[in-house]
Amino acid sequence: MRRVLASEPWRYDLFEEDDGSLRLVVLCGTIGLYEVSVTLSDEQVADFDRNGTPALLAMVEAVEGAGTDPWNGPEHPWAR
Repeated sequence: MRRVLASEPWRYDLFEEDDGSLRLVVLCGTIGLYEVSVTLSDEQVADFDRNGTPALLAMVEAVEGAGTDPWNGPEHPWAR
């Protein structure tokens, strides 16, 4: 059963999945709202373990900003 590790209502949730992976779900959009769900890489998990909330918020902000630039295509790091 997934467990919530961190959450900010109407912004993001960080879950630990049954397999131990960490999944970041970020609420995006303005008029139309949608969720972007990303499984954290080993590097991102290590960064979160070392730096806590500041590292997590940097990841959230990167996801939030990914949808604002029309030049961000499939090569954008959050589009994987």
